[in-house]
Amino acid sequence: MPLQTHKVISCLLLCSTLAFGQVYNTEVEAKINLLDNSEFVQIEGSAINKTQLPFSLRYILSLIDNSGENPDKKDYSGRFILGPGEQKNLDTQTFPTKNQGKLTILLLIYNLEDQLIGMDRVVLNGDESDEVKRIVVNDNAIFSRKKDGGVSIRGITVEDTKTKFGRDFYRYFADEYRANTVNGLHPVTVKETFAIANTSKIELIINNNKLLEFILPPKDDVIRSYAAESVRMVSKYFRDQELNANQKIRY
Repeated sequence: MPLQTHKVISCLLLCSTLAFGQVYNTEVEAKINLLDNSEFVQIEGSAINKTQLPFSLRYILSLIDNSGENPDKKDYSGRFILGPGEQKNLDTQTFPTKNQGKLTILLLIYNLEDQLIGMDRVVLNGDESDEVKRIVVNDNAIFSRKKDGGVSIRGITVEDTKTKFGRDFYRYFADEYRANTVNGLHPVTVKETFAIANTSKIELIINNNKLLEFILPPKDDVIRSYAAESVRMVSKYFRDQELNANQKIRY
């Protein structure tokens, strides 16, 4: 069902070209380490400054527990200053080892322009496709990424919602996004802000550029249709970006 039939305020497909295959962790590296003992896993998120310049940054550490019927997502965030060559622990959380469900841990680091510059992802109790390996150090289990240094990660969605309807939209969007195996080159942020008359406005942001913007009606069937249409437009956007990049390479 087209978004226009529900009086979308605006729906803009940007024409600007994003860099093909963006690489994170080049200046500031996001790093997740997990220390496993008999009762719980200690989750440590840290940042490493690879340059000789100071940075003012913010982070979001997300724990997504898939052990229940519905995923449970918890976010921990903060702002920090990172000096030249400094490594800083940003946050420490714990997770019970008796929980055998899949746990996804995502650490995102943003600069003052709110651009994503550092990212790390670790999955516990996942499968080989999650690209996580287990390394034994000093009789303790340390979980880390499969490869060190800069990483290129596809198919990431980021939630920044405030209401139940916003969270419902994000859930429908994320489910549809993964079901269609979009695997976009850049993270897609679903951001909710308050609009007039206690309504919510949804923005879909890719690489700090606004792709879509519309008022979200508080009706479940309409929210589902908006989410499905948004995924189709995001998918088309990424296909166009890859096509443009391939054409530039040929020329």
